[in-house]
Amino acid sequence: MNVIPVLINLTDPWELGEALGWKSFKGKIIRIDSDKERWRALIELEYEMNHSGLSFRFLVASPRHGEDRIEYMTHKKRVTCAFIGIQDVPKSAVYMPNTENWRGGIAFIGDMVLSDI
Repeated sequence: MNVIPVLINLTDPWELGEALGWKSFKGKIIRIDSDKERWRALIELEYEMNHSGLSFRFLVASPRHGEDRIEYMTHKKRVTCAFIGIQDVPKSAVYMPNTENWRGGIAFIGDMVLSDI
């Protein structure tokens, strides 16, 4: 899969947005997993996201609304996602990190759109 450049805008929680200055994050989708019911994307950020003493270089994004499809971004439509911070993903990884039992770290809601990186 070719990498897909994206721009992520955090919308919630308010406290995290304030702490990070409401800036947008550039990244690239490096993996997409999907089945008939949902999709998830693994995103490598251009720069580490730092908050509360933790650093994250990767995010796992999943759509907040069932009808949102990753393909919508090809039309410059924003896709609202839940994002979970992943500290490290081995360069040789060919799998999507398992976030089903995720507890702690960083998580937020935001919009993702194609970027011109």
